[in-house]
Amino acid sequence: MRIACCLGLMLVLGGAISAQTVIYGPSTGRGFATGYMGAHTIVRDSQSNLYVIYRYQVGTQWDLAIARSANTGASWSMTWQTGFATPLGTDFGNYHPCIAIDSQDNLHCAWFHRVAFTGSRLPATIHYNRYEAATAKWGTEWVVTPSAVFERPNPVLAVDSKDYVWFSHGNTGWGSVLQRSNQPYAAGGGFTVYSPSPAAQQHCSLVVDKNDYIHITWYEYVGYAGVKHKWIDPAASSPAWTVFSLSNHGATNQTDRAEYYSSLSADFWGNVYAIYTVDDQAGTSARTGPTEFYVRKWDGGAQTWGTPELVHSVPITVWHPSYASSGTDYNSGAVISGACDEGTGEFYFAYRDFATGDFTLGRWRGVDLEPATIYARLMNTSPFPVTTQNYFLYPHLRGTLWPTANRTAWGLDLTYVAGDQTATSPIYTDYFEHFPLASLASTATPRIGTTYPLDLSAVTEGGKIYGTALTASGLMPVFKIGRRYIPLTPDHVFVATVTNQLPGIFVGFQGVLSASGAGQAKIALPAIPGLVGVKIDACFVTYDAAGVRTISNPWGFTITK
Repeated sequence: MRIACCLGLMLVLGGAISAQTVIYGPSTGRGFATGYMGAHTIVRDSQSNLYVIYRYQVGTQWDLAIARSANTGASWSMTWQTGFATPLGTDFGNYHPCIAIDSQDNLHCAWFHRVAFTGSRLPATIHYNRYEAATAKWGTEWVVTPSAVFERPNPVLAVDSKDYVWFSHGNTGWGSVLQRSNQPYAAGGGFTVYSPSPAAQQHCSLVVDKNDYIHITWYEYVGYAGVKHKWIDPAASSPAWTVFSLSNHGATNQTDRAEYYSSLSADFWGNVYAIYTVDDQAGTSARTGPTEFYVRKWDGGAQTWGTPELVHSVPITVWHPSYASSGTDYNSGAVISGACDEGTGEFYFAYRDFATGDFTLGRWRGVDLEPATIYARLMNTSPFPVTTQNYFLYPHLRGTLWPTANRTAWGLDLTYVAGDQTATSPIYTDYFEHFPLASLASTATPRIGTTYPLDLSAVTEGGKIYGTALTASGLMPVFKIGRRYIPLTPDHVFVATVTNQLPGIFVGFQGVLSASGAGQAKIALPAIPGLVGVKIDACFVTYDAAGVRTISNPWGFTITK
């Protein structure tokens, strides 16, 4: 009863365990922010250290650095690495960085190097280097070939289950190629072109799934302008790409649209999740429709995409406020990122809510025709108007299926940039946030007259107090704790479980997780025929004296005979 009372107090008064920490900034000299590069600018090693690749200013030029944190992002060593990136000369500098890590904790980094300060941004070359964890040394930086002649097909890296490094980067014009390292861990630094990509693509996202299939999404602007997806099985006897037009949906003009950014993540069951931008426009010379963010799930078993679920719609007057008069677009599409809990498939994604000005984390359990809900509101643009341009940019959620030490299940780690480009001297700051994650699931069948177990897991929450709740009224983020939301609608079933009523039916709904972060709650389902067909959603939280620490995924089940 004491634990139940404490849980009730936490739900009413408790704060959330998460706070922004500054990685770089603020600085009035920052002319623009860190380059967008999919979801891969932050990684985690097998010793729980975090690494963030970021851009910093040296006079009028830009260079790259890697910050390291040994305490889950509470503080950062900004000069962790040495010998990384060629010292700048008299040119523009290095930008659009990306980073990956393999199972031996070697770091793999790629970026653009740009010579010209103004004009066409050419020439621009792609560079690569590798940090050998065993020797604590960088390799020899090299210019990637085939060389890029334009910056937009940004470099992106991913690692498969056998520790081969996959590398998508620009080639000629707007085109990109995909390369694979010649050896695991990219030992020796050699890469070979695996397959040319379609001729026109940019803003790529790259992920390796459970079966080691390679998935890429990109924005294609020639012919059909939109977000496309392709995947390939490298182990097939005759590997071939399967291509799908991911974003050809909506009420307006489906053949000539401007969709820009996308972000992919893979779970442990072979599925892939995406968040992407759809910018409805009538032709190339007008802006008439809203800009929208969608989430969608690729079913690895059926090898098909499910139904797109709308996350947020931005009116044309907000996204393109000056286009009618000046023909200029101001808002950047680099305001989305996603990562999933590999075990449950719960998909977390970052976006900017243009109606409120909130920087928002959403959550979606990948169920077709079920909308996403809000997980947390990170920050607000106040005192700036909600329509302030490009205030929240470049979110990057950490988490890849391979290697296992870098999985999202170890915690939700997010970096993002806050700044105001409407100011005379824009101020930009790189922020980091960490949320511990918890997973809820069951392998049993919820039959009346039986006991239905709920398996609780939170690998970083060993020894923490937990509380479990149910609802029969569906998912709705109306129960706010600090900046975060319980996904359950607080109905009479919710109250009964939270306040420890009917302890003979709701068994172990409050308690302490084991040292490994495991626990189990049980529901003794009465043998009442009227319960058959009732849909129930469950969730649990962990907390300590400082407040609620983690809020698990919602687990849904329907009671049967």
